[in-house]
Amino acid sequence: MIRIGPNEISCINPQAWQDIYGGHKPGQNFGKNPLWMSRKQNTANSILSASDADHHRIRRLISHAFSDKALRAQEPILQEYVGILMRRLHEQTKAGWGSAVVDLVEWFSWTTFDIVGELGFGETFGCLTDERHHSWSALVFSHFKAASLVTSVRFYPLLERFLRWWLPSPVTNRQGHFQLSREKIHRRLKGGKTTPDFMSYVLDPKNEERMSLQEIETTFNILIIAGSETTASALAGTTGYLLNNPMCLATLIQEIRSNFVEENDINLTSLGKLPYLSAVIEEGLRMAPPVPSGLPRVTPAEGGVVCGEWLPGGTDISFSQWSAYRSTLNFSRPNEFIPERWLQSNRTSQSTFDKKSTLQPFSFGPRNCIGKNLAYAELRLILSRMIWNFDLSFPKEMGAYDWAKQKTYVLVEKQPLKVRLTPRKFVKYTLD
Repeated sequence: MIRIGPNEISCINPQAWQDIYGGHKPGQNFGKNPLWMSRKQNTANSILSASDADHHRIRRLISHAFSDKALRAQEPILQEYVGILMRRLHEQTKAGWGSAVVDLVEWFSWTTFDIVGELGFGETFGCLTDERHHSWSALVFSHFKAASLVTSVRFYPLLERFLRWWLPSPVTNRQGHFQLSREKIHRRLKGGKTTPDFMSYVLDPKNEERMSLQEIETTFNILIIAGSETTASALAGTTGYLLNNPMCLATLIQEIRSNFVEENDINLTSLGKLPYLSAVIEEGLRMAPPVPSGLPRVTPAEGGVVCGEWLPGGTDISFSQWSAYRSTLNFSRPNEFIPERWLQSNRTSQSTFDKKSTLQPFSFGPRNCIGKNLAYAELRLILSRMIWNFDLSFPKEMGAYDWAKQKTYVLVEKQPLKVRLTPRKFVKYTLD
């Protein structure tokens, strides 16, 4: 643990996950840091900022939408949009006379945004169809960047009013995201959609509890961001590191292409049985965590013990994912992309040393990411089908890929990931 401010501690010891974010007795939880989780007057708390009691109620209502049963029902929707992505990428290569250089950051973002639109509101945003960012998707990252900048000035209360005048334009656009989200939610509430989406589980008349309209608005606003931007980041980071490590890419290609003769055979059940694919995804999340910064908490009023150290009440504390995942205290050769460290068959001294419980990219405890299973499903489907269809390489003008050079505003401000795609010779796609 190190002190990074007058009243702020940062941790990288994996025990801190349990001590800070794990379940505690009533009144002893490490609450969300109010500097980061404040809300505007006359608005309801979201699933992120709600009190423990309200969070439990909201999460219980939403959890049905992210269950294993729901995921099985949602798989056709995931397959549909991943199929659209593959067709659009084949169109790019056809127009490029056999291969094409594309920005996979854009294509991943369009795909995850369309998926979360369909699952969240029952209608697509049309990003893949139009091959461009929807006006809303362009605001998603700006929302988090604005929130990060607004929060930063709160650490200087005497200067806060003055500093707000100097905040850049993304802050002024922040309300645009909320307004578009609200309109989408109200349109969905008026509609009579029959196929299951997130909202259908929340509105199920069998539920004994309910969410208020404002709680739905604020929570679904968060789900759109969490369900699109973070997954796209994980896809981009993992793909970039695979291309930086040709032997790892070759091993993954062998596993996927040897297990699936036809692309139609690729499904979530079969993908869950591929150990190297799972290892690649875990290593990608370690090397390029979608939320690299700490998750801010505050010790309870009577204080609390973290990693064997007692801290007084009101101490700001967090677990810094980026620092923990790149520390030699937790992983051997931490700055190298080594998927093999996650294989159960690996019994090397390196594997024995690695503290694998350090990796919690979806957080930990009762407030961990509710969409974890959906995110893994998207990662597996998109990566596997892309590698089944295409040979991937960096174009000559692309230098070495380094995720660490990108800026972070809670989420990662992703730079373009230019990749040359060449269809496998026997793969033929119907382009429509």
